[in-house]
Amino acid sequence: MSTMTDPTRQSPSRERTGDSPQPTMLPDGRANVSLLEDQFPERFKAPRDLAILTTVLGLLFFSFNRLAIRLTDVWGHLAYGSWIAEHGALPKTEPLMVLSQGMPWVDV
Repeated sequence: MSTMTDPTRQSPSRERTGDSPQPTMLPDGRANVSLLEDQFPERFKAPRDLAILTTVLGLLFFSFNRLAIRLTDVWGHLAYGSWIAEHGALPKTEPLMVLSQGMPWVDV
């Protein structure tokens, strides 16, 4: 059983209200799309500016997400942070690099 309705049949709501019914078919045989009603709930509608901003931010996120993180010492920063948290102070000399131990530690 098809859920399609007969395009030549008038809608029941128009028959009840007494409005002059618009034809559901145009003279050239196409459906009259001016009869379509917006069924999307108002609470989900967003302004066009928000849609554009969301699209731009999504594209930026996607493009930056594709780039590899280079020239950052994430693990070094975590190790220094762990050392600082463990000792409760900034180091006076280099605590982690074997070849630089004993050298003054400068936080630039």
